[in-house]
Amino acid sequence: MLALLEHGVTQRGGTYAMEDTDSMAIVATKQGGIIPCKGGKLRTANGEEGIKALTWKQVDQIVAKFETLNPYNRKVISGSVLKIEDDNLDPKTGKPRQLYCVAISAKRYALFLMSKNGEPELLRAGINNKKDRWSRHGLGHLLNPTDPEASDRDWTAAVWKMIIRKGCGLKTTEPRFAHLPAIGRTTVSSPYLMKSFETLNAGKPYAEQIKPFNFLLTAHVIPFGHPEGVDSEKFHLITPYDSDSRKWLEKEWIDQHSKKRLESQPTVTAEQGRPLV
Repeated sequence: MLALLEHGVTQRGGTYAMEDTDSMAIVATKQGGIIPCKGGKLRTANGEEGIKALTWKQVDQIVAKFETLNPYNRKVISGSVLKIEDDNLDPKTGKPRQLYCVAISAKRYALFLMSKNGEPELLRAGINNKKDRWSRHGLGHLLNPTDPEASDRDWTAAVWKMIIRKGCGLKTTEPRFAHLPAIGRTTVSSPYLMKSFETLNAGKPYAEQIKPFNFLLTAHVIPFGHPEGVDSEKFHLITPYDSDSRKWLEKEWIDQHSKKRLESQPTVTAEQGRPLV
């Protein structure tokens, strides 16, 4: 069915920002036409690289064609098997509105509006939309850098806002947690992992030792930020869990594979061959 949808869009000269197993973000505007897009094979009136946007009416026509594939009793469930999401409608007026999208992959995207003064506004539940419309995929494995114990994931919105503003060529202020390392949480789940803490545990009372199933912090090293001579596929930094993110840069980290203890070097460049965490 997704292939049929792709055909319906490309047959009209259109394209899409991203698609998933059961959805597609079709590039469309009210009037359609060539819109700016770096790498596009077409040209706008100003000579910029561009792509063709379908009209909203053309999208409606594509949706209508899928009505013939509706397998249900039309008296019970009528209409097309494709649905135009409510995100496309102003929650106050119910009228169609222009959405914008930054997409990295199928599950890594953010939808936003452009204000009258040219400022991007993320779709937020209770503010300008029924639901938040930025994905947490790709960031979900990381702890909240401002409060690791919180279930709040709104910090990911700040990351998307920065990405969007950079993409739009607007002045960008880094989030207040940008200086912190990218940290996730894991557990001592194997004897192999326990061996990493043999030196750290030595001489300590059992109550103060790292024990099986304790939580750990795991640091995600930036590309080319590994120590010189280290196999990047066998380099994994871990340290005892600490819910105070202000201490993450002060902690001593242990390479799970070599068992070496390393201090974080947040200001050292990758070229110097030290771990950036």
